[in-house]
Amino acid sequence: MLRRSPLSPLFLLLPLLLSASRCLSQTAQEKEDGGFVFIDNREIRLGVRTTSGAGIGWFSIGAEGKNLLDHWDHGRLIQQSYYGKHDGTRWMDQPWTWNPVQGGDFKGGPAKVLELKAGKTSLYAKTMARHWSGCVDLPEAIFEEWISLEGRLAKIKFRFTYSGTESHPE
Repeated sequence: MLRRSPLSPLFLLLPLLLSASRCLSQTAQEKEDGGFVFIDNREIRLGVRTTSGAGIGWFSIGAEGKNLLDHWDHGRLIQQSYYGKHDGTRWMDQPWTWNPVQGGDFKGGPAKVLELKAGKTSLYAKTMARHWSGCVDLPEAIFEEWISLEGRLAKIKFRFTYSGTESHPE
């Protein structure tokens, strides 16, 4: 059964992000070779980590601004993450559920980027999900994201497509 979640825009407003951590000191220039692909409209800069399923790990004011996002590991990104029924996996010695994530699993295994197209101010990515606690690829779970920059606003649309046979709660 093929199920798709509806496209729903997620708006990242600058004031919200400015209230986030201001203590990160790396500039975009220092991270050019750190697995990031950037889009930039001269007002804001956004970067996705190709080593973490194209999860968003960079947001700054302009190219020289400090990153406002924590991207220390695969779980600390702006990314898609969904929950299903209990599947026998464990995380932190606790029973966990089917949990496809965009960035990668808790042991550091990355989700695979299947397609990535980046222009100057827009980006599209398609990623095969990774099971957070099961630490395996989930080819039946595909994430897509469309990002465009408009002024000091990043417009993001996410889509999750599940083609598996297991029924998960909605």
